[in-house]
Amino acid sequence: MKNGMDMMIGSGVLMLAMVWFLFNSMQPTSYVVAASAQEERTEAFLNCVYEGGTNLYITGDCAACEEQKAVFGDGFEMIKTTLCENGACERSDVTKFPTWIIKGEKYESVFSLEQISALSGCKL
Repeated sequence: MKNGMDMMIGSGVLMLAMVWFLFNSMQPTSYVVAASAQEERTEAFLNCVYEGGTNLYITGDCAACEEQKAVFGDGFEMIKTTLCENGACERSDVTKFPTWIIKGEKYESVFSLEQISALSGCKL
């Protein structure tokens, strides 16, 4: 009788271990899918901003410009930028940095992605 009871307990422990393993092995997949969908939305947003003609004016020694770059992370490479050094922006009316030109309007500030979305009309 004791042998049968030991077998049942052993089988139960084995079943629980299998369920735990299957449950935990499936979790990362859902995170990867969610991250992938978020990346696609972010890429679509950045493409919209780029295609919309939005331009960011920055300088190399501007702390606020570095802060603005950090908002976009790796996606900053997709933002049209004009580096205003060595007289590169003398003919423009840009005097503060960072400056955004969005739909022909000038905005002098660091903006969040949500703010850029609202100003540009690009869905985030």
